[in-house]
Amino acid sequence: MASSQSTYSHKNTLPYAYSINNRVAIAKDNQNRYDKLTNICLLTYDIATLCGIKCNYFSPENDYERLTIPLDKLSSAIGSKVFSLKGWDYFQSCVKGFNSLGLIAEQVITTLQKYQESQEEYYKDKEIFLSSRYLLTEVESCYPDIQKYYHKLKAKPSNSQAILPLAIWKTLHKRPIICSTSSNMGISLHECIRAFQSKPIIINDKEYVMLNPDEGSLRIWCPDEKADFMNNEKSNMLHSLQEEHPKSTTLKTYINRQQRDPGALSEALSSGGYFFPTNPQSEEEIQNLLFVGLKELAEKQKCNIDQLLFDDNVTKLLDSLCAYVKESQVIVTRGVEGGIGGLMLPYFIMIEEHLRFFKGKYKTSTWNQASIGAALAATVIADQVLQNNSLLKKGTLEEFNKRFKFISDNWNKVKKITVSSHIHGLFDLANIQSLAQLLGVVVLRHTSGRGTAFVGLGSSSYSNGNLCFDILNDSAKNSGSFKGGSSFHPATHTLNYFSQAIIYGEGIYLEKLNNNNSIKFIKPEPAGAAALAGYLLYLLDHSLLSIYEIAFLLKIYGYTTSCFLSFTNFSPSQEGKDSFIQLAFEEGPFMGNLAANILNLLQYETEELRKYYLEESRISKKNRSKLKKSSFMLLENYIYYIYMTGDNTEQPSNKLREQIILNQSLNALEDIPRYSYMNKQSVFNKILGYFT
Repeated sequence: MASSQSTYSHKNTLPYAYSINNRVAIAKDNQNRYDKLTNICLLTYDIATLCGIKCNYFSPENDYERLTIPLDKLSSAIGSKVFSLKGWDYFQSCVKGFNSLGLIAEQVITTLQKYQESQEEYYKDKEIFLSSRYLLTEVESCYPDIQKYYHKLKAKPSNSQAILPLAIWKTLHKRPIICSTSSNMGISLHECIRAFQSKPIIINDKEYVMLNPDEGSLRIWCPDEKADFMNNEKSNMLHSLQEEHPKSTTLKTYINRQQRDPGALSEALSSGGYFFPTNPQSEEEIQNLLFVGLKELAEKQKCNIDQLLFDDNVTKLLDSLCAYVKESQVIVTRGVEGGIGGLMLPYFIMIEEHLRFFKGKYKTSTWNQASIGAALAATVIADQVLQNNSLLKKGTLEEFNKRFKFISDNWNKVKKITVSSHIHGLFDLANIQSLAQLLGVVVLRHTSGRGTAFVGLGSSSYSNGNLCFDILNDSAKNSGSFKGGSSFHPATHTLNYFSQAIIYGEGIYLEKLNNNNSIKFIKPEPAGAAALAGYLLYLLDHSLLSIYEIAFLLKIYGYTTSCFLSFTNFSPSQEGKDSFIQLAFEEGPFMGNLAANILNLLQYETEELRKYYLEESRISKKNRSKLKKSSFMLLENYIYYIYMTGDNTEQPSNKLREQIILNQSLNALEDIPRYSYMNKQSVFNKILGYFT
């Protein structure tokens, strides 16, 4: 069947070729992907802990940085139990922090395996490592740019006998990381290197650093300022990293994103570095990239590819990809999947925290912005592991149980939760190509508009053999928690702006409620609010939410029309209002009218808007009551976890923040009508008490 379809024949069988590439071939290693990725995930956990990130989930106590946080006012206003699922504070909540550590862990695992095979190599490297470290006090006094990362982590010293610091040093101290990205991945990898450079190691009762200031380097292939998918804010952030001392990071810019991955891989071949693509790459994609990269490097060095294959740096790069040369042909055995392993961690943490607070009482519905596809694919893989832990080898499962106490103590509950879980992906409508296209998603009500995509540049440089799509498609075909195109929803830029405002308003409320800084939501970048935008759009498009409920929520958060326009960097004038509405209309009449009406409703007095809210919310609730018991939108049965990742953006001015806080205090924020099953005493006090 596949042959006739792919060769455009009707009946007679014709030869079926996957590709014609005589220089680079594929011989898959047939490893257990679930076990391999889970091992990378567990090492990601260990590296994060080593660096000072609080993620001790084996203790019954709350000795960890909480990643699931209740959105109390949003939940009350729309009648759902909605939680954010964020990233670690050290990485500005960015999901790429997990991705970056996962790619590093994938390489460190190889080093650890070499040490297991050769004690001689281990002791030789250890002697060099211990004798060449800089004192932490020297680094702090001479390199204030490293010191600020140390204070963000507050890392405890590690014993010099530990093998993990040695393996990280061995992996990274000489070889550069070549990263292809739109921006955030490069920022997160830079933060990883700085974490290693500031991590204290105890040697003879003195504190030294794991990586010296002149060890560890990063080359970021990022969009040029002139590229239509880059903005000045992200460009300035990347350039600021390059200006830090010591200089560990340099930039290489591109205009056409098709240049990105092949160009970065070509540099990794010539330098002997590590190729860290922001998108996971399948064997087929690595095959294509290596073919292009080798050809490009041969042209630059004016030699033939056969000569390149014996170059030391080329050999190092191939070895890091687990590829090898056989009879003048490169054999690819696996893709670059470590990022998926790292990105499995937030889903495991989500389920662990869910059990700690809800004891398995509710099902889970996860809404994940698919900026690179990897975060969504990782969620699906992690969910499958939790549904069926027999996918893991005995030793891997034992190691998993040592890190997640409530999961390991409640596997029956875990399986019950995950078997009935639902996983959703949200994509930026301005970027409907890529995964949405592959999944056959059709959007009829909204249009993409002219805005530059907030989320992602496409799931891969190549669509053939797309790894993330294969994982998602497999889940859909086998009745997994991700159901395919029906679980992949658009997010519009119009709702993205409102979602940013909701998250920021919720953060102000939570800070005020706790009277401390242990909870803090700041303004997320657009990609960080995309999952919430897609969730709200789904509710609106299915008549489960009213525009009045959104407007009333924004009002009690403290937004007026002018405050909202200032928050979204539009002029707080009639001209700014018209510009915002015009931009919304380019996404279709539904978004245009939503924008115009919400901005007008924000001019109402709070009590007048409350009356409309109560009337409309009753209709929303009635529509929800008509849903089938099996519906994933039957709100009483679910906790909705919304990925909110990435705070790498300019924050509102102090003046605007103070005005929003003042407005919030005048709007009787605590007096939102609550749904009966949203009893604050039974749900939110317990959870919010964690932070106080």
